[in-house]
Amino acid sequence: QQNIGAALKAFVDGYLSGSNKALMLGASFSQQSQVIAELARYYCVTQIGLNPSPDLSDRTRYPYYFRMATTLGISVAPVVAMTREFGWKTIGLIVQDYAAFLSVTCRHNVTVTKAGYTTDPTVALSSLLKKDLRIFVAIRAMLVEDSKKRLDCVIKQLGAYGPKYQWIQIGLPATTRLDLPNSGCQDSDRLVAMEGSMETDNDIDDPTAEHEIGITGQTREELFEDFMRLHGKETVDPEQTGTVGFDLRFDAISAVAMAINSTLAVENYASDPIDLNCSDFKDQVFNSVRSLDFNGLSGPVKFNSKGERAAKVLFYQIRGGSAPVDSPRILSKLVHASLVSAVVSGGLSACGACLSLAAMAVNLWFRKVPYIRLSSPIVNTIIGLGCLLCHASCLIMTFNAYMGSQLGLCWSQLLCLITGYSCAFGGILAKTWRVHRIFTNKMRLTTIKDWHLCMVIAAILLMDAGLLLALGLLDSPALAVKRLSEQDMISDGAVVLHKLVVCQSSSEVLWKGLIIGMKAVFLLFGIFFAWETRTIHVEALNDSKVIGICVYNTTVMGLIGVVLEFALPIGSVDLRLVLLTCCINICSATTVLLVFGGKVGGQGVLTILKDRSVRVADASAVMQSRQPTTGYEHRSGE
Repeated sequence: QQNIGAALKAFVDGYLSGSNKALMLGASFSQQSQVIAELARYYCVTQIGLNPSPDLSDRTRYPYYFRMATTLGISVAPVVAMTREFGWKTIGLIVQDYAAFLSVTCRHNVTVTKAGYTTDPTVALSSLLKKDLRIFVAIRAMLVEDSKKRLDCVIKQLGAYGPKYQWIQIGLPATTRLDLPNSGCQDSDRLVAMEGSMETDNDIDDPTAEHEIGITGQTREELFEDFMRLHGKETVDPEQTGTVGFDLRFDAISAVAMAINSTLAVENYASDPIDLNCSDFKDQVFNSVRSLDFNGLSGPVKFNSKGERAAKVLFYQIRGGSAPVDSPRILSKLVHASLVSAVVSGGLSACGACLSLAAMAVNLWFRKVPYIRLSSPIVNTIIGLGCLLCHASCLIMTFNAYMGSQLGLCWSQLLCLITGYSCAFGGILAKTWRVHRIFTNKMRLTTIKDWHLCMVIAAILLMDAGLLLALGLLDSPALAVKRLSEQDMISDGAVVLHKLVVCQSSSEVLWKGLIIGMKAVFLLFGIFFAWETRTIHVEALNDSKVIGICVYNTTVMGLIGVVLEFALPIGSVDLRLVLLTCCINICSATTVLLVFGGKVGGQGVLTILKDRSVRVADASAVMQSRQPTTGYEHRSGE
């Protein structure tokens, strides 16, 4: 029985009386063995036991204890070697009854997180999984687990299995044991959970291991049959039918006999008087046991410096394959726009560019027709060119988003967008200013030619050039990799981080603010001029109302574009691409339709095809004839 008092009494009764004693066997239970071994050191009595408790490996407390049974400690070094082989630095240790693996933490540069349990490992395993551990070492004895909460079934319930996890089981896992009746833990669940699991065993505890014939000259089966025939009724367990347990006991008795024979060969033994103290004879017994090296029924019998039985550790794995990692592998994935979004945005941009080219071609071809000449075809061409550049910026944006950002293309996109906006809106602003100037100047005749309007556009372009030059010299954009919040997890537990290559400067918000602010000032002037001339409609200035509508359209679409630029997440590549390009394309295409549509479609086509002399040939003459009292004069440039 597991009774410490009884063990102490047996030691006192046995050792302190009778003949002199220098060596003893037992005890069977761990606590009894520990108490007796700690007491025996004061009398220098060598002890050979069968208990596998790892605590008995402490030579400072139990210097005379030798064990014939193997301990869980022999699996520590092989498991540590495996961690080195696969580069594992972090391990989860789930322990039932044993603490043999604790020394790994400080001695082998492996970080061990431990959780213990008695019969139900659910809480222990859950705590380890919350720390995202991937490699687990389990020290367990399945026979004392709750039949409904066996570790292998808890692994299945908590999902701690699959390619991302590795289980190494030490002790008595018995993963090949069949279903327990009414346990709720079926073989099918255990088969899934234990896929890839490793178990440690050794050539001593493995009953199937074959050993050389030892000192008896018989195999273990032959010797066991002879023993049971002669002494079977005298054994503690008359129902024993296998060699497990018997071979260890037989080898323990053999070790005692061989150690005594070796000692008697060099030391004389005296039974009287009783010598309870340390002596040369006891030292020789100790040295004889420590030097044993023979083949027994359980395999080679040899002890290491800790008094533990030396054995070969065997690893069994239910499945082969590549080893998992102890922490998530970090993979990078560059994010690109999808093909669908690229086709949509690119197609719309190409259609808008074709529309701008067609409108410009018609405008230049019929530039001498009075109906078109009166609307300043040169300025209209600049407006069309600006819209074309805006569509081109959308095409570059699409290519960058789909193929990956390139610094040269980033500059091209920025240059096309800023220049295009300035040309398109600059031309509209100049024409709106001309109408406002003519109809608000009451003091003198006003002559505003096309080159005046071109000068306004040129001034805007010069300001853009100065801003872009300052950007290039002071804070030139460079390619940068942005890590997105979105991430994926693949089957082996690897984490895929999404990254996006963008062009940006160190003061991105400042420069965007300067560019948008400058364009906003132009928009405010345009809105003011458009509002002031909203009721003016003169045939000689046949697009005065249209350009006012263009100003409002540009304002609305510009505000939408700014909101989208700052509000849309940078990781929403497809959404940003489609919405931003749509905003720019719609604004540019609408401007082209408003400025050129009335001249090439409907009434405009009929007017062009009629006798061109019917139309007004000189805008200033019309202004003077229709408004003789105002003194206004306007000459349209050609």
